[in-house]
Amino acid sequence: MIQRYTRAEMGALWADENRFRKWLDVELAVLEVLGREGVVPRDAARKIRAKARINVKRILKIEETTRHDVIAFTTSIAEQVGPVGRYFHYGLTSSDVVDTALALLLREALVVLRADLTKLDDALVRRALEFRELPCIGRTHGVHAEPTSFGLKFLGWVAEFRRQAKRLDSAIEQVSVGKLSGAVGSYGALSPSVERKALELLGLVPEDVATQVLPRDRHAEVFCVLAEIGASVERVAVELRHLQRTEVHEVEEEFGKGQKGSSAMPHKKNPISAENLTGCARLLRGYAVAALERTGLSSAARTRRGPRSAGSARSSWARAPFRSVSPARASIGCSTLRTISNTSIRSTDVCWEMGSRKLRKLARRFLEAEDGQATTEYVMLMAVLVGIIITLGKVFRDRMVSLVKGPVSNMLKQSFFRPGGVHKFPISLK
Repeated sequence: MIQRYTRAEMGALWADENRFRKWLDVELAVLEVLGREGVVPRDAARKIRAKARINVKRILKIEETTRHDVIAFTTSIAEQVGPVGRYFHYGLTSSDVVDTALALLLREALVVLRADLTKLDDALVRRALEFRELPCIGRTHGVHAEPTSFGLKFLGWVAEFRRQAKRLDSAIEQVSVGKLSGAVGSYGALSPSVERKALELLGLVPEDVATQVLPRDRHAEVFCVLAEIGASVERVAVELRHLQRTEVHEVEEEFGKGQKGSSAMPHKKNPISAENLTGCARLLRGYAVAALERTGLSSAARTRRGPRSAGSARSSWARAPFRSVSPARASIGCSTLRTISNTSIRSTDVCWEMGSRKLRKLARRFLEAEDGQATTEYVMLMAVLVGIIITLGKVFRDRMVSLVKGPVSNMLKQSFFRPGGVHKFPISLK
């Protein structure tokens, strides 16, 4: 967060201590439900709640060794609670805790902003009524047009921010969703019933279908709404900046006692508040783009970045490791997917062989050039390296096929096809 523009209330909400406290709330909610169902001792959650304290310095110190924030957090709690700590984090994966806690934080932050919009609405309505009979010149293209009412400006802002309030209400609903379905969302350790009951304790609802993480389109919606609210704020700020120009001078910002406008020109009263609002609104639009870029993370987090890519999932909003695609392209891509036994594994060999052929072809093209000898040697070296990688890829393919036919197949049968039927996801595909 940018400290200069951070209010104390919002800064405290996003501080490390509160973030870890939300993690603890998620962990304890799960333990509470597991205790009721007899999976862990009934008093496990109570004992941990009584002894556990958030020690940010200790967590960060442990993380220097573990290089994993959730493991550092669980280790810190286990150190404090004694033997009962063996049940802490039972059946959960890191993203269960991080993403569900993030939903709690986002909801809390958005509720604060919703209250601010109510206050803004009251202020704008009051001003609109105050200035409804005050005449002013209307402008189009910045040029004098026809007389209008100064209160009409405020009334337009009232209507716009009320539309934004409705969008924010929808965003709060969309983000109030959690996920406790375990690794890759398969309910391998906790059942949908435990997930639903634990999330009820937190005031959340379960995600319809989750993967390793909560779908990032929910977060993207939040940031798009925030960017829209920022755009509305900027509209007000730009108008007020214009009206404060010396040659217009229809309004003035409040200038506090001792406030200065310039180190060289003490007579100046700059529209600094309006300028700050404009700058912050532009930042919000940038964050919205980053959030949209992250929507592809939902299914790619643990496949395109390796088995332990949680770091990218919990990176700052300014990072966008994966590109999103248009709905049309996504539709085409999904319709052409193949899920037949070894197709996806063997496609790796095909890709590498195609790359090797292209490199050899490129080498021949350079040989025909007058001064391409040095470049050709480099390309041929690359072709040899690709050949080595092809060999390794075939070995990997064979090992993967045997793994899918053996232990993985048994694991899936034990996870999904238990006595009593298949785990049902809470979404209908009919």
